[in-house]
Amino acid sequence: MQQNRHRSPKVLNKRLRVILAVITVGIVAISFYSIGLVQNLVWHNYVEKLTAQADNIQVEVDSWIDNKLKLIDVYQVLISNLEAADLKYSKVENKYLKIDYLTH
Repeated sequence: MQQNRHRSPKVLNKRLRVILAVITVGIVAISFYSIGLVQNLVWHNYVEKLTAQADNIQVEVDSWIDNKLKLIDVYQVLISNLEAADLKYSKVENKYLKIDYLTH
């Protein structure tokens, strides 16, 4: 009767192998799932970083364009306020053209 109480080593080996196989498959599945989650998280952070950089660049370009438009407005006001006399008596910096204030 005592022989019936103990199982044979072959049955224990089979059960042990099955349990180890199930545990191994479970660990591999969890590992692949975790790797996929990490890759998605990294990709999401990368996209957010690029989006933030693009927004910063857009703000800088917009402010640069606004500054240039303000300068154009200032130049338009300056040019509209100039008179022919101002242009006539202005000093010409180019010495090779030989233009003086009497030249039209």
